[in-house]
Amino acid sequence: MYEAHQNAPAGGTQSFVCYQGIGLIVDWTLVPADKAQRPVDAMILFEHVPIAVAAASQAEPNPAELIKERVAFFWMMSTVTIKYLIRKDHVFVTTWLEELQRIVLEVERLIEQRPWSYQHGSRSQFTATTLAQKQAIQSLIAAMLQLTSPLAELRPAPLPELERLLALVDTEDLML
Repeated sequence: MYEAHQNAPAGGTQSFVCYQGIGLIVDWTLVPADKAQRPVDAMILFEHVPIAVAAASQAEPNPAELIKERVAFFWMMSTVTIKYLIRKDHVFVTTWLEELQRIVLEVERLIEQRPWSYQHGSRSQFTATTLAQKQAIQSLIAAMLQLTSPLAELRPAPLPELERLLALVDTEDLML
């Protein structure tokens, strides 16, 4: 269905395939055997030709700088999300509630110095009303504050600005 060669390792290809008749979906990443590497923690189901084990991934460069950048981005996008909440653009807000939740979890992971691992599915709960979306962003702000309050090297959170913006949110949804 789709070729995404840019997502493959050098010399390889990546293809998204949906097999007709059965609906089986597979993301195939194909590389020549002499260039293939499997992750250290990969579980082998079968192996016709031995594949080299990839070197252990390097630690993320300067976790303190990554935390600063992610937290600053969180505060910036929180204000933007609230702006769209004021406008009642619920689709934009829904999208960014998920992204803000991902950022909170990423900052938590970086603080705890846990390696990245894939997690399936959404991190946030779907919210359909302005009030529920306002409460969701307030919860995310509280979570980020709790995570980052012990970190003195971070800029202070823009709480007065966020509170002013949140005060502008009209939580009365029109019934159709």
